[in-house]
Amino acid sequence: MNKRKVCIVTTSRADFSKLEPLYQGLLNAHDVFEPILVMSGSHLLVEGGNTWRDIEQKYDVAAKAYTVVSGDTLECMAESVSLGISKFTSIFSSLKPDCVVVHGDRFDALAVAVTSSLLHIYTVHIEGGELSGTIDGSLRHAITKLSHLHFVCNEQARTRLLRMGEAPNTVVLTGCPSYDRFKKLNMEEESLISVCKSWGVVPFKFAIVMQHPDTVNRDSTVRDFKAILQFFESCPDPILFFYPNIDPGNKRIIKLLHEHQKSHQDVYRTSVKILSHVPFDEFAILLRSATCIIGNSSAVVREACFFGTPAVLVGNRQEGRDLPRNVRAFDSLASACLVNVYKDLRGVRYAPHTSYGSGNAVDIMIAHLAESRPSTTSKIFNDACTPIKVICTQQTAVTNTNGGDQVEEKVERISVAVDAT
Repeated sequence: MNKRKVCIVTTSRADFSKLEPLYQGLLNAHDVFEPILVMSGSHLLVEGGNTWRDIEQKYDVAAKAYTVVSGDTLECMAESVSLGISKFTSIFSSLKPDCVVVHGDRFDALAVAVTSSLLHIYTVHIEGGELSGTIDGSLRHAITKLSHLHFVCNEQARTRLLRMGEAPNTVVLTGCPSYDRFKKLNMEEESLISVCKSWGVVPFKFAIVMQHPDTVNRDSTVRDFKAILQFFESCPDPILFFYPNIDPGNKRIIKLLHEHQKSHQDVYRTSVKILSHVPFDEFAILLRSATCIIGNSSAVVREACFFGTPAVLVGNRQEGRDLPRNVRAFDSLASACLVNVYKDLRGVRYAPHTSYGSGNAVDIMIAHLAESRPSTTSKIFNDACTPIKVICTQQTAVTNTNGGDQVEEKVERISVAVDAT
């Protein structure tokens, strides 16, 4: 039996945290698979932390695709997709993979899926069927329709893909592959203390902040970021702040950050550390050790719940995602409110939540990749799915902080019913 050439395309540190466990699994199954690693997107950018260096120290990289058009506009994002299609066309034509694996909902991931689909390469999508705000939500569903096999993280995502007409035998519930990696990490007290010390913090006495641009609500991006900068001035604990991703609007908020840093040098010298990249295993340990994580990154919703770390979700960038019980969500946030919420969460831990998987995703993925040897990349629309109504209502709950202030939280109530019409 010929080995299957499986091309893993990674475009950022965020997606590599999900793709690396699968890539390692494919390497271990070398009698069946020939895994190929391609790097692109923010991996190759200075502002992305030059994360390609870390990857090249561990693995052989078959190709690099420089696809990000410099700039801070929506036009640059659209042109990056165009450039990506051109670059991936050359790479896939040269490597001739049997299948291509793509993750998530990013514009650079869309370029991968468009190219592999047009070249009639079997395309595998990880984390389809989820909801997310901004343009990413639309891109995720577009990638779904361009893909042939779907590895989803929860039953709600699987249901959505079936309602989108995907054939049931192509939609596989696996859970999140990064959870496989979490389960193998050393989370003993000595490990937590050692990693935290290397980043200048003490376990359970610091905050992580990850705030990215919202490509749809660009004014709210600035408003929320200003509130976070003011929070820096009043937070009682040190803060590890991660640079925003490369979405349009990032240069504007980076400028705000540097202006604030210049006018509050004492705060940044003593309390705030700005980071462009932390190795993923260390980031996971920091997330496990943080008092809470604040911002609009998907890590606020997806990764924090695995450790029971309190999370404060700011704005609408993750709108529509299933929120675990450790997440407090706010449409907008004043800095005073954020300080009170943070103080209220100090010392609080939640039970680990497995709504996005339990840590055995890779074995399931490997088994299905080994079995799926299609003779064609043609897709059919499945009309036989049972329509389902998902009803989501929003309520406002008021809680009191330790300081006596009242804080409003958005609470979602979801009910599911079969549509008999």
